[in-house]
Amino acid sequence: MFALLVLVFLLAAAVGCQPREGLLGQDQHGLYIIGLDGSGLRRLAGEDISFLGWLDDNAALVRYGEELQALDTDTGQARTLLSGRFISSPELSPDRQRIAYLALSGDGAAALHVAKADGSDDRILAEEGGLNWFSWSPDSEHLVYNLDPGSRNYVVDVSGDDPARYLGQGEFPAWAPCERILLEDGASLHSVRPDGGGLAALGEIPLGRACHPDGRTLAVERSGSIELVAVDGSGSLGTLTAGHLAGWAPDGSKLAVYRDDGDRTLVIVDIDTRAEVALVSTSFEEGSCWWACWSPDSQWLAFPAAEVTDLVRNKRLSDASDWDLYVARPDGSEVRWLLQTPRWEYGCGWTPDGTRIILRSAGPPEDGD
Repeated sequence: MFALLVLVFLLAAAVGCQPREGLLGQDQHGLYIIGLDGSGLRRLAGEDISFLGWLDDNAALVRYGEELQALDTDTGQARTLLSGRFISSPELSPDRQRIAYLALSGDGAAALHVAKADGSDDRILAEEGGLNWFSWSPDSEHLVYNLDPGSRNYVVDVSGDDPARYLGQGEFPAWAPCERILLEDGASLHSVRPDGGGLAALGEIPLGRACHPDGRTLAVERSGSIELVAVDGSGSLGTLTAGHLAGWAPDGSKLAVYRDDGDRTLVIVDIDTRAEVALVSTSFEEGSCWWACWSPDSQWLAFPAAEVTDLVRNKRLSDASDWDLYVARPDGSEVRWLLQTPRWEYGCGWTPDGTRIILRSAGPPEDGD
């Protein structure tokens, strides 16, 4: 009897370690949600959809065709917030109270709109030729936008009470959490205050960059190494490690990077101690993105991968050639093969409570996608 009980226990443990099998066929592309323990897999919407963020009521803000919708991830019900304006580049404000977007006209001209998160009070903030890029301020009260020709940048109050003020020249303005704006100018990266003062040089434009959650430090990827740079221009904080950027933990304590050493190795670097944990070794598609997504509490990472080896335990998890969904603790204490399907899974984001993951299921990635 004891031997039988042991056998039952071992079989149960083995089943518990298996990934959740996909419930749908090869052609069932779209947006899905799944629990951190592999339970509750459900298809939320079809293929032509993009996840943008979370609204205050924990509904998912999604773009579906030419509409912005609020999608209830529990019921699958969606309500339309904005539609019929050839919406481009929608962005939810950091406080989740407003949506900014570019509305394209038939001749390709764009107007910068801002609306409340429920779709009401939709207003035009800027309507000029060459408008092509914008970024939210950390306090959600301002936007910086770019105009061509001339790569001119302006800062505007989302209330619309004050006229836009000229910031300076540069491309792809991006507001850092520390109330400075990053700009690309020729071959160089700069930061500047929102009033246009304090222009600081941050070196040549990196292959990749990721701002620390507090906004004061920028991780930049140059020549296969990751360097930390002060956003205010006060100088380099030294080389952190080798690899490709994959994202800061929300609490700012760790950075995820990928190493290209024949395979693709996901490594977690502790910012204070510089200690590293090599989590998994995977294969990869040439030209595909370096992607991993942290849970809100910084206790897990979700990532798509193929042909995976758990490096902490030196254990082969999968020989599958398509990307499946995995989650891991950053200290390497646990790695889960969360979802196995005949499709390719890509990450989108965690629910605000960190218990579920929204993901896209589609075909193999195209070069550079």
